[in-house]
Amino acid sequence: MPKARLLVVEDQAIIALDLQNRLAGLGYAVVAVEAYAEAALQQAERLRPDLVLMDIRLKGAMDGIQAAELIRAEQDLPVIYLTAHSDEATLQRARLTEPYGYILKPFEDRELQLAIEIALYKHQAEQKLKSHERWQAAVLQGIGDGVITTDTAGHITFLNPQAEALTGWPQAEALGISVEAVARLSGDPAPAAGLFPLRQAVEEDRVIAFPAALRLVTRAGHVLPVEGSAAPIRDARGQPAGAVLVLRDATDRMRAEAERAEYTAQVAALYQAASALIQPGHTPSALAGRIADTVVREFAMAGCAVWLPEDGASEPAWQLAAQAGQPCFQAAQAAGLPVSLAVQQRQAIYWPEATALSGPDGHNSALAVPLHRPAAPGQILGVLAMCRSGRDALDERLQRLILTFTEKAALALENARLVMSLEQAAQEARQLAAEAEAASRLKSQFLANTSHELRTPLTAILGTLGLVLSGHCDDHAEELRFVQMACTAAENLLGTVNDLLDTAKIEAGRLEPEVQALALETVLQEAHTLFAGQARAKALDFQLAIEPPAPAVLADAQLLRRILANLLSNAVKFTERGSVALRAAADPAGAHVIITVEDTGIGVALERQARLFQPFVQADGSVTRRYGGTGLGLNLARRLAELLGGSLEFYSAGPGQGSRLTLRLPAARLAA
Repeated sequence: MPKARLLVVEDQAIIALDLQNRLAGLGYAVVAVEAYAEAALQQAERLRPDLVLMDIRLKGAMDGIQAAELIRAEQDLPVIYLTAHSDEATLQRARLTEPYGYILKPFEDRELQLAIEIALYKHQAEQKLKSHERWQAAVLQGIGDGVITTDTAGHITFLNPQAEALTGWPQAEALGISVEAVARLSGDPAPAAGLFPLRQAVEEDRVIAFPAALRLVTRAGHVLPVEGSAAPIRDARGQPAGAVLVLRDATDRMRAEAERAEYTAQVAALYQAASALIQPGHTPSALAGRIADTVVREFAMAGCAVWLPEDGASEPAWQLAAQAGQPCFQAAQAAGLPVSLAVQQRQAIYWPEATALSGPDGHNSALAVPLHRPAAPGQILGVLAMCRSGRDALDERLQRLILTFTEKAALALENARLVMSLEQAAQEARQLAAEAEAASRLKSQFLANTSHELRTPLTAILGTLGLVLSGHCDDHAEELRFVQMACTAAENLLGTVNDLLDTAKIEAGRLEPEVQALALETVLQEAHTLFAGQARAKALDFQLAIEPPAPAVLADAQLLRRILANLLSNAVKFTERGSVALRAAADPAGAHVIITVEDTGIGVALERQARLFQPFVQADGSVTRRYGGTGLGLNLARRLAELLGGSLEFYSAGPGQGSRLTLRLPAARLAA
C-alpha cells in the first residue's frame, strides 16, 4: 500500500524537523515542509498531498486558519491543526474551516497517527460520497423523463429540467410546495379512485404505475397526456424518507400509435377490398397474372393477356405483364394491336373475326378493354385483351359480364398500386426517421464536443486572467506565465472557431483559395517548428524529412498551413509515446507532391476508418471524450485539400498500430 503523502506547515524549524522525523517513523511520506502560509498554498496546489498538518500561528501576513480555509476551498484537501493554542476564540475560528482534526501540542506519536488515519479515512469516504452525488445529479439532470422528489410530508425537494418543462414550474419556485399543487394529475376515472399516485406509493409502500388515461395540468393550464410511475424513498435504516415521481410526455407516443393504427387499418381495408374482388397478389404484376388466369378459367377464353404501364417511361408505354392460355396476341402485339386501339378510343373494342389473331382453326374472336382508374376515368391503368376460338364467339351478354369484371379488376389493380405505394412510403418514412434519429444523435454529440472545446479554453482564459487581475500572483514572472497560458488557450479557441467557420464557408461555397507556387520546404519547417514544443512536452521524436530536391506545390499558403496544422495536431494529440514524422517528396511522375504525417499513436480499427472524414465524427466516442476535439479536423483538412486540387487519405493497421495520413497536392515549379 503506498505511503500517505503529507504536507507539514510549521514555522518553528526544530519542531518541524522533529515532526518530519516522527512522521517518517510512522510510515508517512512528508512531501514538503513550509513555514509560511503563502508557500504552503503553492505547494498544496503543486504537490497535491493526501493531508496537510497545519500550525495555526505562522510567520507572515496569513495564519494557518486562513491558509487551511483556502486549501479546503480550492484544493479540497483534508487539514489537521497542530497547535499549542486552545482558547475559545481560536477554536471557534478553526471550527469554521471544517478541519479533520485538532491536536494540541505536545502530543504522542500514537495520538498523531490516530488523527491522521481517521482524517484520511474520513476524507476518502467524503470523496466517494461526493462522487456518487455528482453521478446521481448528472443522471437526474440528463435523464429524458421528468423527476420530482418530495419529503415525507409531500413537499417538493427536487425537480430536474425535464420536470420543470413539463409542469411549467421552475425548481426555485416549486421547492417546499405540495407536489399535488405542482404536478396536477387528472384522469377519467381519477387515478386510484382519487388517491394521488405518489401518496398511494408511500401508503402502500410499492411502485405505482400511471393509468393510461392520466393527464397532467401544467401551470399555464395546458393538459398533457403523461405516463410514468411513483415510488417511495427509504433511508439507510429503511425508514420513509419521501417519494419520487417520474413523468414523461406521452403526446408523441400516443400520436405515433394513432397514426400507426390508422395506417394499419387503411392497409387492412385495402387488402380486404382487393381480396373480396379477386384475391389479388401483393403487386400489380402478380395481380395481372391472377386476372389473366381468372378470365381464361371463368369465361372459357382461349387466351388472355394483361398490359400495364412500363415503369419509369417518360411517355405512356405498355408492356405485357401477364398472359394465360394460348399466346394468341403475339401477331397483334407486333402490329400494335389491341393495346393501341383500346388506349386511343378509351373504350372496349370487339373483333367478331380477328384475322390478325389466328387461332388453331384460323378463326378467333377478340375483345380488348381499357382498365380505367376508378377515381379518374380518363386515366388508364392497363389493358385487358382476350380471345376465344370461333367467329363472333362473344355475345353481348358475355361481353357485359366481362365489362363488369374488368371494372372490378381495375379497382383491384388500383388498390394493389395504392398498397404498394403506401408500403414504399412507409419504408421511406422509416428510413427518413432512422436518418433523422442518427442526425439528431450526431448533432447532440457535436454540440457536446463543441461546447467542451469552447468552454475549456474560455475557462482557462478567465481563470488565469482573473488571477492576474486580482493580484494573487507573487511576482511579475508569474503574471507573465498566466498571461501566456491565457494566450495559449485563446489560440486553441481561435483554432476551433476557425474550423467551424471554414466548414461553414465550404458548405456555402464561399471559400475561394488563392493558389500560387509555394516553396514547400519553408511551409513544412514552419509547421514543424509550430508543433515541436508540444511533441517535446510529450517526449516524442518529431521528425522532418524532405526528399531532395525540395519540391514546390500549387496551393494557397494559408489553407496549406491549416491542413498541416490539423494533421500534426491530431498526430501529436493521439500519440502518447514514440514518434511523429512529417515527410515530403515528389511522386515519380512529377505531377504531384506527396506529404505524409505518420505517427505511432492509438491507431484506428479498419472498420471505423471510413467514418473519420465525416463531419463531427471521430473514430470512437471514448476517444472524443478522452482527447477532446469537435471531430471537424480531418473532414475540414480533406475538403481543403480537394479545394486545392489534391486529396487526403488515411490508413491505420488497427488500434495501437499508429496511423498515416497522405496528402497529395499538384506540383509546381518556382521561378528561377
